[in-house]
Amino acid sequence: MHARGAVNTAPMGMNSSHREDTCEFYHADVTDSLQPGCRRVRSCSDCLNVPLATGQACVIHPTGLCVGIEGYNVGLDYRAGNASNAAFGRGRYFPSTNTTYCSADDAVCMTCVATRFQANESMQTSGYCVGADGCVCIARCEAPDRERIRCTGAPEPSRSASPAITGPPTSGAIPLAFAIIVFVAALIMFQSQGTERAIASKQRHAEPLLIAHCLFTQGH
Repeated sequence: MHARGAVNTAPMGMNSSHREDTCEFYHADVTDSLQPGCRRVRSCSDCLNVPLATGQACVIHPTGLCVGIEGYNVGLDYRAGNASNAAFGRGRYFPSTNTTYCSADDAVCMTCVATRFQANESMQTSGYCVGADGCVCIARCEAPDRERIRCTGAPEPSRSASPAITGPPTSGAIPLAFAIIVFVAALIMFQSQGTERAIASKQRHAEPLLIAHCLFTQGH
């Protein structure tokens, strides 16, 4: 028998014994395919029906997420306000200490999911229904867009990306850059002067030859 609200129970690759689960998350082992910084959010059925190895009690928050019992507001316990099977009303808390989540074949919850919950804007309500033996099924837990994976870590940078500019150059880099510029400028100037000297030398050697050629031409 499967519990309602278990659409995101521990998948293959998760620790099936729940030994390292917390109220909020399943423990991910090395075979899990999630990206770094991401974790699977615990289902409502596991929140209420599967005790943690640490002995910590949990509670379903009005948002439909499982949190530690320290977040429990006894004044908003689901039994303290609206009557049972209420589809609407204020947000309520469902503690694991004395509450169970209904199985998938519970007739009352099947009816609530098919009629009351779905009729009220994709089940995003604070409503709940009480099924057999006092179990509950909760609209926000049955919502198809309930959070299932939460990522809090920053994504890894792409290896093909250009290196980021980390800031202005350090004080030691500025003199080095200036020295390189001066060296390159001096080298260019030296090469330019050498070229000019070579051209002048060629011109000096060419002048006597030109004069001799002119004298020879005039003599003939």
